[in-house]
Amino acid sequence: MQVCIRAVVVTGWCIRTVAVCNRAVVFLIGSGQRTARTIGFWVGWDLALDLNQKKKNSEHLKIRLSDITFATDNFSDANRIGVTGSVNLYKAELEYFDKLNPSYVEGENEVGQPKRRNTVIVKRILASDDKKEGEIFFMELEMLTTCKHPNIVTLVGFCDEGSEMILVIEHASNGDLDDMYDSNNKHKKDGSVLTWAKRLKICLDIARGLKYLHYQMEGQKRIINCDIRSKNILLDENWGAKIANFEVSEFLPLNKDDDALHLDYVSGTPSYRDPEYEETHRLKRESDVYSFGLVLFEVLSGEVNKTSLDKFIKLAYKCIAETQDQCPTMNTVVHELEHMLLLQEEDQIFDEVQHKSPQTDRRHFSQTDCHVSRPTVDVAVILLTW
Repeated sequence: MQVCIRAVVVTGWCIRTVAVCNRAVVFLIGSGQRTARTIGFWVGWDLALDLNQKKKNSEHLKIRLSDITFATDNFSDANRIGVTGSVNLYKAELEYFDKLNPSYVEGENEVGQPKRRNTVIVKRILASDDKKEGEIFFMELEMLTTCKHPNIVTLVGFCDEGSEMILVIEHASNGDLDDMYDSNNKHKKDGSVLTWAKRLKICLDIARGLKYLHYQMEGQKRIINCDIRSKNILLDENWGAKIANFEVSEFLPLNKDDDALHLDYVSGTPSYRDPEYEETHRLKRESDVYSFGLVLFEVLSGEVNKTSLDKFIKLAYKCIAETQDQCPTMNTVVHELEHMLLLQEEDQIFDEVQHKSPQTDRRHFSQTDCHVSRPTVDVAVILLTW
């Protein structure tokens, strides 16, 4: 969240304007040292109002802490599936009141109220003295509440009872994309095959999710995710990809001329971070495109169609261009990936009709198509010039 203060002294009085989440609020307050203290008070008051509004807008998604603690066996280690920074992740079978059901009546006796039961991921932010954690929590809550797209993870609910800050999101049965690079991954042991066509579809799903965030949200809202990486891409039972993490994401202000945010900090995973953003603190949608380009290189492995491969590598290099202005938009990326997937599907149909051996016109980069490894950029350069 960005907060900017502009103060002008007029005949002993100070007119203060605070911009919070694209809203402008003006107050007339006193001058001198007292003014400075008052400004600080009003900024805090504005932030509190903003957080309360976010909570109010999401009230129908509230889940009782008792339901979450019961589902996670009081946040037991046995149910914990991951730890990232100050966040613990749990897998749980959660039963909760379905407030979206037309038959649910607020304030009525709980007996007979409609309930739902889902396999979910519980994202618990550990308590700390850092007040910014609360801002991050409610900003992510707002983003997940706002986003409605098949390639963005679905928010099931949240809990903010006491000091708790918990988000509950849909569970993805095939884990995250990063798991697919692990030779010990349970899905590989189960015999799941991540074919080139599946990998192209996964990349296309991610690209469509980013295109939605960058250009297609309701109310002309736009989001820069800031942390696109394989670990933050969940895979459902049909290998559909969903962007899952919005902890460090930023809303792009409406009607901003240069479509860029000039920040006094950088965020996101360093190894996936746009170097121009890191150097200049100038955040653009192309910063997400750069991170996505690195993900494209990570999924590059296995048996592929030659034409599709060449286009894929060239697209990946375009995404990790040296400057933001050289990066393609997500509109272009989606269009090119759709064409690659079409080429791959046509090639598979031709093979089936002709009973042709897949080795004839294909290039192989591993012994089996089900083992996906992380290629280095050097490997990608060799493939491009091969």
